[in-house]
Amino acid sequence: MDLSSSKFIRFLLQDVKNEKETKDMAVLIRITCIIFAFYYLVTGITVAFMQHYILGLMLIGAIGLVTGSFILTYEDRTLFALILLNIDILLFSTLLTLFMGFDLAFSMPIFLNILLVYFNKTEHMAHKRIYAAALMIFQMCLAEICNAANLGMTPSPVMKMAFQTFNMMMFSCSLLATAYAYCMKFNQAEDKLRRINENLERMANIDTLTGLSNRRHMNEYLAGLVFEYNRSNKVFTMAIGDIDFFKKVNDTYGHDTGDYVLSTAAALFKKFMKDK
Repeated sequence: MDLSSSKFIRFLLQDVKNEKETKDMAVLIRITCIIFAFYYLVTGITVAFMQHYILGLMLIGAIGLVTGSFILTYEDRTLFALILLNIDILLFSTLLTLFMGFDLAFSMPIFLNILLVYFNKTEHMAHKRIYAAALMIFQMCLAEICNAANLGMTPSPVMKMAFQTFNMMMFSCSLLATAYAYCMKFNQAEDKLRRINENLERMANIDTLTGLSNRRHMNEYLAGLVFEYNRSNKVFTMAIGDIDFFKKVNDTYGHDTGDYVLSTAAALFKKFMKDK
């Protein structure tokens, strides 16, 4: 990977400063903005060659909106960036569908808005459900309007296939980026939960001063040894030791010294019993 690519990736993955916002949401918006800027650029050039000049100019405005959404993620305004991106996708997917026809799959990115909104953890779940239901109803109404009014152009079979393929490819790329973000977010949450559980288990089983097993863990361990002995006659040995006159250490030199003696003795025990 060359230096310029590395700098661009670091720029794309730059963290947010606002503690109430998340880096993963900002990065997902940035990637989606880049995909749709390319999508609108190619589509705008294509429709301009087809003499749909007004629609081509509109798509230049669409590129401006996704650029604004991209910039907002670096200004710690991720929520506004998400809203602007949703408006952009909904508005221009609708316009492209009305101009070009429902059969060319220009309306598919509207469903992406649902995934983007659900990825945002700051919004209430009830609002997300209402928004998702509204988008689905809107999609069905858009299809009925286009079919009933016979809206859209009638391109050649080759052009129709080209539009459908390109739209499917761009929607798939957006869907893949969103799915990857969901996967990374889930894995991070799962790793964090596993680390927390490991720390809790260690705190429950290990004495904090000496690092040795506490009484609870010792009883569980001995119970396992007894079970193995009863099952397969696997013999085990248990040794019990004591530090003589340890109270005098605390009384004479203080509890800090006593703690040092205990932790040092524990370290010797662990070193001696390593791999045994």
